[in-house]
Amino acid sequence: MNLSDLTPVEEHNNIFYKRDDLYAPYGDNFVSGGKVRQCRDLIISNLKHIQEDCDNTIATAASIASPQSIIVSRVAKEFGMKSIIGFGNTTVDKAKKQKAMQGCEDLGSELIVLSESQGFNNVLYANLDKLQKQRKFFKVLFGYAVTNNRSSIIGRIAEQVQNVECDTLYVPLGSGMTFTGILEGVKQYNKKFK
Repeated sequence: MNLSDLTPVEEHNNIFYKRDDLYAPYGDNFVSGGKVRQCRDLIISNLKHIQEDCDNTIATAASIASPQSIIVSRVAKEFGMKSIIGFGNTTVDKAKKQKAMQGCEDLGSELIVLSESQGFNNVLYANLDKLQKQRKFFKVLFGYAVTNNRSSIIGRIAEQVQNVECDTLYVPLGSGMTFTGILEGVKQYNKKFK
């Protein structure tokens, strides 16, 4: 699948669903959706920098239960890059008991404990920053990439608004990143919703 391919809108019980979960460039048996698209775009947009200045390595930090790690591992493999997966509040051996973390290792990622006692993002990110002073790599932290890579994160979401036609739009809200992208797409493609 290409990054700009529009995922379909499907109707179920008179409700239309934007099926961004069908963005599955690695097949139906793998993690799919907008985060995969964003990660691929982030790497493509920074490819030369990663290859020349970051030892052809990408790294992330996340909970061992987060799909972020396996996404980063798979995208790294696609582009022939090394990857570092950081986590906290467990050991490497215990982390590998999680299917996603075992998958990261199977894809060639290096698993690193960034904090023995904490698994909170702010602690993991701070320790990933410390590691980056010792080793060269490009950080993949999705929402935090908006500052320097807005088009890879917000822009890719905005593009997906093109084929959305409805009167009322409902968006589940977590960090607000997807909603921000949708609002940008609404403006960009002159969509009218209640």
